[in-house]
Amino acid sequence: MDFSLGGLLRGQYIRSREEMIEEYGGFRYIGWSQETGTVRTDDPEALGAAVAPIGPRQLEEKLMEESLVYLRHFEASGFNREVYAFGYHVDGGSERIDPVLNIEERSDEEERNPEASKEEKLLSPRWYGSNVFGVYPARFGEELHDLFEARLLLKGASHARYDEMYGGYGCARPYLFDVRIFDDLLRPLAFRVLERLRSEGGLDALRRTDDFMLYFFDHDENPEHLETMMRELNGDAKFERILADSN
Repeated sequence: MDFSLGGLLRGQYIRSREEMIEEYGGFRYIGWSQETGTVRTDDPEALGAAVAPIGPRQLEEKLMEESLVYLRHFEASGFNREVYAFGYHVDGGSERIDPVLNIEERSDEEERNPEASKEEKLLSPRWYGSNVFGVYPARFGEELHDLFEARLLLKGASHARYDEMYGGYGCARPYLFDVRIFDDLLRPLAFRVLERLRSEGGLDALRRTDDFMLYFFDHDENPEHLETMMRELNGDAKFERILADSN
């Protein structure tokens, strides 16, 4: 099978449940609690209602839910005008997904470089925060942040002194993760939710510019890969038109 970035974004290379179970010691679920430390189980129901299993689908739904809440708050904020991009900054190293929401009247990139073109703003690796940062927060809620933080830490569940390390973190909530969630799925997860927001009307109340784009920034990607992601999300024709208008 030939590799493609589009295939990666759509989850084509995510490993199977069987492969992930083998990697994590033969167990389907891994969690942590203050009372018991690391928990490994094949039967999440045996732990009772206090621990809710989190798998890829649940995490996707949580990101969708948080994105809709974020957008509704923005729509009522007084800044809902000339929105030219919405998307996510994905940081695989720290297991985070943050919103990126940009309006024409305020641009951090323009403050750093007044001569920056729209092409530079769309594809520059320096441009990864919200362009209305300081006017509207560039973060999702605490619950989603804690969920991603716990996922990052639980990836080391088989490492020595794991319980000691994890016990000092404030996000130590009783999450129980399907081991499939430890694969490299943040990009396909974010990509699917952006496509769903567009197709399910999640962006309709934004007062968008004619050249509005869905945006996808990966913390470690180069401009060529960023361009491929943008084309996958918005289509070649629209992407080429916006770049032509910015020159």
